[in-house]
Amino acid sequence: MRNPATPLHDPDLAKKVPPETKVFRAFNPELPYGLRDRLWKKVATGMPETAAQPSTAVAGGWKSVTKRLIQRIFSPDVQVVWVPFAIRAARRIIARHQITTVLLNLPPYSCLHIGVAVKRHFPNVKLILDFRDEWIDNYLAQFDTAASGHKLKLARDLERRAVESADFVAAVTRSQLDQIHGRYPEQPAGKFLYAPNGYDPTVYANFQSRRAPGSKLVITYFGTVYANSAYYPLMNYLDMVDDLPEQVRSRIESRFIGRVAREAAYFFESRKHTIRQYGFMSREAALPYLEETGYNLIVSGNPTAHGGKLFDYLGMGKPLLALCPAEGEMAQVIRDTRIGWYVNPGDRPAIRELLLAAVERFDRDQTEWSPDWDAIREYEWPNLVGRLTRLAGMGVSA
Repeated sequence: MRNPATPLHDPDLAKKVPPETKVFRAFNPELPYGLRDRLWKKVATGMPETAAQPSTAVAGGWKSVTKRLIQRIFSPDVQVVWVPFAIRAARRIIARHQITTVLLNLPPYSCLHIGVAVKRHFPNVKLILDFRDEWIDNYLAQFDTAASGHKLKLARDLERRAVESADFVAAVTRSQLDQIHGRYPEQPAGKFLYAPNGYDPTVYANFQSRRAPGSKLVITYFGTVYANSAYYPLMNYLDMVDDLPEQVRSRIESRFIGRVAREAAYFFESRKHTIRQYGFMSREAALPYLEETGYNLIVSGNPTAHGGKLFDYLGMGKPLLALCPAEGEMAQVIRDTRIGWYVNPGDRPAIRELLLAAVERFDRDQTEWSPDWDAIREYEWPNLVGRLTRLAGMGVSA
Protein backbone atom coordinates (compact mmCIF):
# COMPACT_ATOMS: atom_id res chain seq x y z
CA MET A 1 0.00 0.00 0.00
CA ARG A 2 1.48 3.31 -1.07
CA ASN A 3 -0.30 5.37 1.58
CA PRO A 4 -0.82 3.15 4.65
CA ALA A 5 -3.40 4.25 7.20
CA THR A 6 -1.14 3.23 10.09
CA PRO A 7 1.95 4.83 11.66
CA LEU A 8 4.15 1.93 10.56
CA HIS A 9 3.89 -0.82 7.99
CA ASP A 10 5.69 -4.08 7.36
CA PRO A 11 6.55 -4.50 3.65
CA ASP A 12 7.62 -8.10 4.31
CA LEU A 13 3.96 -9.03 4.72
CA ALA A 14 3.36 -8.31 1.04
CA LYS A 15 5.88 -11.02 0.19
CA LYS A 16 3.56 -13.59 1.76
CA VAL A 17 0.89 -12.98 -0.88
CA PRO A 18 1.16 -15.88 -3.38
CA PRO A 19 2.45 -14.65 -6.75
CA GLU A 20 -0.61 -16.05 -8.54
CA THR A 21 -2.91 -13.77 -6.48
CA LYS A 22 -4.48 -10.95 -8.47
CA VAL A 23 -4.26 -7.63 -6.62
CA PHE A 24 -6.42 -4.70 -7.69
CA ARG A 25 -5.94 -1.17 -6.40
CA ALA A 26 -8.26 1.81 -6.10
CA PHE A 27 -7.25 5.46 -5.79
CA ASN A 28 -7.01 6.64 -2.17
CA PRO A 29 -7.02 10.42 -1.48
CA GLU A 30 -6.45 9.90 2.27
CA LEU A 31 -3.83 12.06 4.02
CA PRO A 32 -0.65 10.31 5.25
CA TYR A 33 -1.02 8.96 8.79
CA GLY A 34 1.65 11.15 10.40
CA LEU A 35 0.22 14.41 9.06
CA ARG A 36 -3.35 13.38 9.86
CA ASP A 37 -2.45 12.34 13.40
CA ARG A 38 -0.67 15.62 14.18
CA LEU A 39 -3.50 17.74 12.78
CA TRP A 40 -6.19 15.84 14.66
CA LYS A 41 -4.39 16.03 18.01
CA LYS A 42 -3.89 19.76 17.66
CA VAL A 43 -7.54 20.32 16.79
CA ALA A 44 -9.07 17.80 19.20
CA THR A 45 -7.00 18.34 22.34
CA GLY A 46 -4.58 21.18 21.75
CA MET A 47 -1.81 18.71 22.63
CA PRO A 48 1.67 19.78 21.50
CA GLU A 49 3.50 17.48 19.14
CA THR A 50 6.13 16.60 21.75
CA ALA A 51 3.74 15.77 24.59
CA ALA A 52 4.93 12.90 26.78
CA GLN A 53 1.58 12.19 28.45
CA PRO A 54 -2.04 12.29 27.29
CA SER A 55 -3.59 15.75 27.53
CA THR A 56 -7.06 16.41 28.91
CA ALA A 57 -7.27 19.96 27.59
CA VAL A 58 -10.50 20.82 25.81
CA ALA A 59 -10.16 22.84 22.68
CA GLY A 60 -12.50 25.77 22.37
CA GLY A 61 -13.58 28.35 19.83
CA TRP A 62 -12.64 27.62 16.24
CA LYS A 63 -10.96 24.36 17.26
CA SER A 64 -14.22 23.05 18.70
CA VAL A 65 -16.10 23.95 15.51
CA THR A 66 -13.38 22.43 13.35
CA LYS A 67 -13.39 19.26 15.41
CA ARG A 68 -17.14 18.77 14.99
CA LEU A 69 -16.87 19.44 11.25
CA ILE A 70 -14.06 16.89 10.84
CA GLN A 71 -16.03 14.31 12.83
CA ARG A 72 -19.02 14.70 10.55
CA ILE A 73 -17.07 14.62 7.29
CA PHE A 74 -14.78 11.71 8.17
CA SER A 75 -17.42 9.39 9.55
CA PRO A 76 -17.21 6.58 10.48
CA ASP A 77 -13.45 6.92 9.86
CA VAL A 78 -10.99 8.80 7.66
CA GLN A 79 -10.85 5.90 5.21
CA VAL A 80 -14.34 6.92 4.07
CA VAL A 81 -12.71 9.12 1.40
CA TRP A 82 -11.53 5.90 -0.30
CA VAL A 83 -15.00 4.32 -0.38
CA PRO A 84 -16.43 5.79 -3.65
CA PHE A 85 -13.28 4.81 -5.55
CA ALA A 86 -13.32 1.34 -4.01
CA ILE A 87 -17.00 0.81 -4.88
CA ARG A 88 -16.37 1.83 -8.48
CA ALA A 89 -13.43 -0.57 -8.70
CA ALA A 90 -15.36 -3.38 -6.98
CA ARG A 91 -18.27 -3.16 -9.40
CA ARG A 92 -15.90 -3.37 -12.35
CA ILE A 93 -13.85 -6.25 -10.91
CA ILE A 94 -16.85 -8.35 -9.80
CA ALA A 95 -18.53 -8.04 -13.20
CA ARG A 96 -15.37 -8.66 -15.24
CA HIS A 97 -14.09 -11.63 -13.23
CA GLN A 98 -17.44 -13.17 -12.24
CA ILE A 99 -16.70 -13.00 -8.52
CA THR A 100 -19.11 -15.14 -6.46
CA THR A 101 -17.97 -14.36 -2.90
CA VAL A 102 -16.77 -11.11 -1.29
CA LEU A 103 -15.13 -11.22 2.14
CA LEU A 104 -15.00 -7.75 3.67
CA ASN A 105 -12.33 -7.43 6.35
CA LEU A 106 -13.11 -4.87 9.07
CA PRO A 107 -11.92 -2.34 10.24
CA PRO A 108 -11.90 0.21 8.69
CA TYR A 109 -15.63 0.31 9.30
CA SER A 110 -16.28 2.65 6.39
CA CYS A 111 -15.84 -0.48 4.26
CA LEU A 112 -19.35 -1.45 5.36
CA HIS A 113 -20.51 1.04 2.73
CA ILE A 114 -18.74 -1.14 0.16
CA GLY A 115 -20.56 -4.23 1.38
CA VAL A 116 -23.96 -2.53 1.11
CA ALA A 117 -23.12 -1.35 -2.42
CA VAL A 118 -21.92 -4.80 -3.49
CA LYS A 119 -25.19 -6.46 -2.46
CA ARG A 120 -27.24 -3.70 -4.05
CA HIS A 121 -25.53 -4.10 -7.44
CA PHE A 122 -24.85 -7.86 -7.21
CA PRO A 123 -27.55 -9.48 -5.04
CA ASN A 124 -26.37 -13.01 -5.92
CA VAL A 125 -22.81 -12.42 -4.71
CA LYS A 126 -22.18 -13.96 -1.29
CA LEU A 127 -21.10 -11.25 1.15
CA ILE A 128 -19.21 -12.06 4.36
CA LEU A 129 -18.57 -9.28 6.89
CA ASP A 130 -15.44 -10.24 8.83
CA PHE A 131 -15.19 -8.13 12.02
CA ARG A 132 -11.60 -8.42 13.28
CA ASP A 133 -12.60 -5.92 15.99
CA GLU A 134 -16.17 -5.43 17.20
CA TRP A 135 -17.20 -1.86 16.46
CA ILE A 136 -20.06 -0.30 18.38
CA ASP A 137 -19.69 -1.80 21.88
CA ASN A 138 -15.89 -1.94 21.85
CA TYR A 139 -13.88 0.28 19.54
CA LEU A 140 -16.39 3.12 19.21
CA ALA A 141 -17.36 3.07 22.88
CA GLN A 142 -13.84 2.79 24.36
CA PHE A 143 -11.11 3.92 21.98
CA ASP A 144 -12.46 6.16 19.22
CA THR A 145 -11.20 9.67 20.00
CA ALA A 146 -13.70 11.10 17.51
CA ALA A 147 -16.74 9.39 19.05
CA SER A 148 -19.92 11.47 19.40
CA GLY A 149 -23.66 10.96 19.61
CA HIS A 150 -23.97 11.83 15.92
CA LYS A 151 -21.31 9.31 14.98
CA LEU A 152 -22.91 6.57 17.08
CA LYS A 153 -26.24 7.12 15.35
CA LEU A 154 -24.60 6.89 11.92
CA ALA A 155 -22.61 3.82 13.00
CA ARG A 156 -25.71 1.96 14.13
CA ASP A 157 -27.51 2.77 10.89
CA LEU A 158 -24.57 1.75 8.70
CA GLU A 159 -23.92 -1.49 10.57
CA ARG A 160 -27.59 -2.47 10.46
CA ARG A 161 -27.79 -1.95 6.70
CA ALA A 162 -24.61 -3.96 6.18
CA VAL A 163 -25.57 -6.84 8.51
CA GLU A 164 -29.01 -7.11 6.98
CA SER A 165 -27.46 -7.17 3.50
CA ALA A 166 -24.77 -9.72 4.31
CA ASP A 167 -25.04 -13.48 3.94
CA PHE A 168 -22.68 -14.10 6.85
CA VAL A 169 -21.18 -12.07 9.70
CA ALA A 170 -17.97 -13.31 11.34
CA ALA A 171 -16.25 -12.15 14.54
CA VAL A 172 -12.99 -13.15 16.24
CA THR A 173 -14.45 -14.04 19.65
CA ARG A 174 -17.72 -15.62 20.69
CA SER A 175 -18.40 -12.69 23.02
CA GLN A 176 -18.08 -10.14 20.24
CA LEU A 177 -20.15 -12.32 17.92
CA ASP A 178 -22.88 -12.35 20.58
CA GLN A 179 -22.63 -8.56 20.86
CA ILE A 180 -23.21 -8.13 17.14
CA HIS A 181 -25.97 -10.73 16.93
CA GLY A 182 -27.61 -9.22 20.03
CA ARG A 183 -28.15 -5.97 18.15
CA TYR A 184 -30.00 -7.86 15.38
CA PRO A 185 -31.89 -10.70 17.11
CA GLU A 186 -34.23 -11.01 14.14
CA GLN A 187 -31.35 -12.23 11.96
CA PRO A 188 -30.91 -16.04 11.81
CA ALA A 189 -28.33 -17.53 14.18
CA GLY A 190 -26.70 -19.47 11.32
CA LYS A 191 -25.68 -16.18 9.74
CA PHE A 192 -23.17 -15.47 12.52
CA LEU A 193 -19.83 -17.29 12.43
CA TYR A 194 -17.01 -17.57 14.96
CA ALA A 195 -13.72 -16.94 13.09
CA PRO A 196 -10.86 -16.45 15.60
CA ASN A 197 -7.45 -15.02 14.90
CA GLY A 198 -4.59 -17.42 14.33
CA TYR A 199 -0.95 -17.77 13.35
CA ASP A 200 1.08 -18.74 10.30
CA PRO A 201 2.86 -22.01 11.16
CA THR A 202 5.51 -21.46 8.47
CA VAL A 203 6.81 -18.40 10.36
CA TYR A 204 7.67 -20.52 13.38
CA ALA A 205 8.65 -23.75 11.63
CA ASN A 206 12.34 -23.19 12.45
CA PHE A 207 11.82 -21.39 15.76
CA GLN A 208 14.62 -22.41 18.14
CA SER A 209 13.82 -21.78 21.80
CA ARG A 210 16.85 -20.92 23.89
CA ARG A 211 17.86 -18.93 26.94
CA ALA A 212 19.27 -15.44 26.67
CA PRO A 213 22.99 -15.08 27.46
CA GLY A 214 23.63 -14.57 31.16
CA SER A 215 21.38 -15.46 34.06
CA LYS A 216 18.54 -12.97 33.54
CA LEU A 217 14.96 -14.03 32.99
CA VAL A 218 13.77 -12.22 29.84
CA ILE A 219 10.07 -11.30 29.66
CA THR A 220 9.08 -10.00 26.22
CA TYR A 221 6.14 -7.88 25.10
CA PHE A 222 5.76 -8.05 21.31
CA GLY A 223 3.44 -5.40 19.89
CA THR A 224 2.45 -1.76 19.97
CA VAL A 225 2.05 0.19 23.21
CA TYR A 226 -0.62 2.90 23.20
CA ALA A 227 -1.63 5.28 25.99
CA ASN A 228 -5.21 4.11 26.43
CA SER A 229 -7.06 1.96 28.95
CA ALA A 230 -6.37 -1.30 27.12
CA TYR A 231 -2.63 -0.88 27.77
CA TYR A 232 -2.69 0.44 31.35
CA PRO A 233 -2.12 -3.11 32.70
CA LEU A 234 1.43 -2.70 31.38
CA MET A 235 1.92 -0.04 34.04
CA ASN A 236 0.87 -2.56 36.69
CA TYR A 237 3.33 -5.10 35.29
CA LEU A 238 6.22 -2.62 35.27
CA ASP A 239 5.33 -1.34 38.73
CA MET A 240 5.22 -4.83 40.21
CA VAL A 241 8.54 -5.86 38.68
CA ASP A 242 10.05 -2.75 40.24
CA ASP A 243 8.40 -3.67 43.55
CA LEU A 244 10.09 -7.09 43.76
CA PRO A 245 12.99 -7.59 46.17
CA GLU A 246 16.20 -6.29 44.63
CA GLN A 247 17.77 -9.76 44.40
CA VAL A 248 14.78 -10.92 42.32
CA ARG A 249 14.20 -7.70 40.39
CA SER A 250 17.84 -7.60 39.26
CA ARG A 251 17.36 -10.95 37.53
CA ILE A 252 14.51 -9.76 35.30
CA GLU A 253 14.91 -8.03 31.95
CA SER A 254 11.77 -6.67 30.27
CA ARG A 255 11.92 -6.40 26.48
CA PHE A 256 9.50 -4.42 24.34
CA ILE A 257 9.53 -5.15 20.62
CA GLY A 258 7.22 -2.81 18.73
CA ARG A 259 6.22 0.80 18.41
CA VAL A 260 5.66 2.79 21.59
CA ALA A 261 3.28 5.66 20.93
CA ARG A 262 4.71 9.04 21.88
CA GLU A 263 1.97 9.51 24.49
CA ALA A 264 2.92 6.19 26.16
CA ALA A 265 6.64 6.95 26.56
CA TYR A 266 6.11 7.88 30.20
CA PHE A 267 5.22 4.24 30.98
CA PHE A 268 8.94 3.48 30.97
CA GLU A 269 10.36 6.47 32.81
CA SER A 270 12.29 6.10 36.11
CA ARG A 271 12.13 2.33 36.23
CA LYS A 272 14.23 0.24 38.63
CA HIS A 273 14.77 -2.88 36.52
CA THR A 274 16.37 -3.46 33.14
CA ILE A 275 14.12 -2.52 30.20
CA ARG A 276 15.16 -2.79 26.56
CA GLN A 277 13.07 -1.17 23.83
CA TYR A 278 13.80 -2.46 20.34
CA GLY A 279 11.20 -0.47 18.42
CA PHE A 280 9.16 -1.74 15.51
CA MET A 281 10.43 -4.69 13.54
CA SER A 282 8.86 -7.40 11.40
CA ARG A 283 8.08 -10.78 12.90
CA GLU A 284 10.94 -12.33 11.00
CA ALA A 285 13.42 -9.76 12.30
CA ALA A 286 12.09 -10.19 15.83
CA LEU A 287 12.43 -13.98 15.89
CA PRO A 288 16.03 -14.12 17.23
CA TYR A 289 15.01 -11.93 20.18
CA LEU A 290 11.82 -13.92 20.77
CA GLU A 291 13.76 -17.18 20.76
CA GLU A 292 15.66 -15.91 23.81
CA THR A 293 12.65 -14.97 25.90
CA GLY A 294 11.76 -16.89 29.04
CA TYR A 295 8.15 -15.73 28.99
CA ASN A 296 6.04 -13.79 26.55
CA LEU A 297 3.83 -11.06 28.01
CA ILE A 298 0.36 -9.98 26.91
CA VAL A 299 -2.19 -7.63 28.48
CA SER A 300 -5.87 -6.93 27.94
CA GLY A 301 -8.51 -5.26 30.05
CA ASN A 302 -11.30 -6.25 27.67
CA PRO A 303 -13.03 -9.57 28.49
CA THR A 304 -14.51 -9.83 24.97
CA ALA A 305 -11.14 -9.63 23.15
CA HIS A 306 -8.13 -11.87 22.93
CA GLY A 307 -5.67 -9.87 20.81
CA GLY A 308 -3.95 -11.04 17.64
CA LYS A 309 -0.51 -11.32 19.28
CA LEU A 310 -1.82 -14.09 21.54
CA PHE A 311 -1.78 -16.42 18.56
CA ASP A 312 1.72 -15.49 17.47
CA TYR A 313 2.71 -16.45 21.00
CA LEU A 314 0.95 -19.79 20.55
CA GLY A 315 2.97 -20.45 17.41
CA MET A 316 6.24 -19.76 19.22
CA GLY A 317 5.50 -22.33 21.89
CA LYS A 318 6.95 -20.18 24.66
CA PRO A 319 5.29 -19.93 28.09
CA LEU A 320 2.99 -16.96 28.48
CA LEU A 321 2.25 -14.47 31.25
CA ALA A 322 -1.09 -12.72 30.72
CA LEU A 323 -2.80 -9.88 32.55
CA CYS A 324 -6.41 -10.34 31.48
CA PRO A 325 -9.89 -10.87 32.96
CA ALA A 326 -10.16 -14.40 34.30
CA GLU A 327 -13.66 -14.74 32.85
CA GLY A 328 -12.68 -13.36 29.44
CA GLU A 329 -11.87 -14.72 26.00
CA MET A 330 -8.09 -14.53 26.35
CA ALA A 331 -8.07 -16.52 29.58
CA GLN A 332 -10.26 -19.17 27.93
CA VAL A 333 -7.74 -19.67 25.10
CA ILE A 334 -4.92 -19.90 27.65
CA ARG A 335 -6.85 -22.55 29.62
CA ASP A 336 -7.68 -24.52 26.47
CA THR A 337 -4.09 -24.54 25.18
CA ARG A 338 -2.27 -24.59 28.54
CA ILE A 339 0.14 -22.03 27.04
CA GLY A 340 0.72 -20.18 30.31
CA TRP A 341 -0.67 -18.36 33.33
CA TYR A 342 -2.97 -15.37 33.79
CA VAL A 343 -4.20 -13.04 36.53
CA ASN A 344 -6.66 -10.17 36.48
CA PRO A 345 -4.96 -7.03 35.13
CA GLY A 346 -5.83 -4.80 38.09
CA ASP A 347 -4.85 -7.28 40.81
CA ARG A 348 -1.38 -5.99 41.68
CA PRO A 349 -0.69 -8.49 44.51
CA ALA A 350 -1.61 -11.33 42.11
CA ILE A 351 0.72 -9.87 39.46
CA ARG A 352 3.52 -9.84 42.02
CA GLU A 353 2.89 -13.51 42.87
CA LEU A 354 2.72 -14.35 39.16
CA LEU A 355 6.18 -12.83 38.68
CA LEU A 356 7.69 -14.58 41.69
CA ALA A 357 6.32 -17.92 40.49
CA ALA A 358 7.67 -17.22 36.99
CA VAL A 359 11.17 -16.70 38.35
CA GLU A 360 10.92 -19.89 40.39
CA ARG A 361 9.73 -21.92 37.39
CA PHE A 362 12.49 -20.40 35.28
CA ASP A 363 15.04 -21.63 37.81
CA ARG A 364 13.51 -25.10 37.61
CA ASP A 365 13.59 -24.93 33.78
CA GLN A 366 9.78 -24.81 33.32
CA THR A 367 9.17 -28.32 34.64
CA GLU A 368 5.49 -27.46 35.29
CA TRP A 369 4.74 -26.23 31.76
CA SER A 370 3.01 -28.62 29.34
CA PRO A 371 1.16 -26.91 26.46
CA ASP A 372 -1.56 -28.76 24.55
CA TRP A 373 -0.19 -28.77 21.01
CA ASP A 374 -3.31 -30.32 19.50
CA ALA A 375 -5.34 -27.38 20.83
CA ILE A 376 -2.69 -24.89 19.71
CA ARG A 377 -2.61 -26.22 16.14
CA GLU A 378 -6.34 -25.58 15.83
CA TYR A 379 -5.35 -21.90 15.50
CA GLU A 380 -3.05 -22.38 12.51
CA TRP A 381 -4.28 -20.23 9.65
CA PRO A 382 -4.78 -23.10 7.15
CA ASN A 383 -7.10 -24.81 9.65
CA LEU A 384 -9.02 -21.62 10.39
CA VAL A 385 -9.39 -20.64 6.73
CA GLY A 386 -10.62 -24.13 5.89
CA ARG A 387 -13.16 -23.94 8.69
CA LEU A 388 -14.50 -20.55 7.57
CA THR A 389 -14.65 -21.75 3.97
CA ARG A 390 -16.78 -24.72 4.95
CA LEU A 391 -19.11 -22.76 7.25
CA ALA A 392 -19.73 -19.95 4.77
CA GLY A 393 -19.61 -22.01 1.57
CA MET A 394 -17.08 -19.59 0.14
CA GLY A 395 -16.70 -19.81 -3.62
CA VAL A 396 -20.31 -21.01 -3.97
CA SER A 397 -22.99 -18.67 -5.28
CA ALA A 398 -25.63 -17.59 -2.79
